[in-house]
Amino acid sequence: MNNTQSPQQVVYIAQGKSRFTYILLAFLFGGLGLHDFYAGYTGKGLMKILNGFLSGFLMVMGGLGTFVFAATEEAEAAGGMGVTLLLGIGLLLFQGLYIFYQMFAVNKDAKGVPFN
Repeated sequence: MNNTQSPQQVVYIAQGKSRFTYILLAFLFGGLGLHDFYAGYTGKGLMKILNGFLSGFLMVMGGLGTFVFAATEEAEAAGGMGVTLLLGIGLLLFQGLYIFYQMFAVNKDAKGVPFN
């Protein structure tokens, strides 16, 4: 009679993150990428922060440039700065639409575990 026991396996069940929390973070702090960090998508979160800084910089420079060049009556330069301003606004609008899409399309975290 063989008295040896086979080793037992330990099974871990991954606990999913809250879908409500993910959507709430996306709605309130989407531009900072907090919902991406919460779900483990660190790269996406960092890209949202970088895009926020870039578009903010473009809007400030474009707005100031338009104001300064319009005040000095250099219309051609003011028009170019207006394009910079619009580019910054466009980047923010695109990011906002992408965050809105993520709120409803993303249903798993970065490890593939479904949200609760």
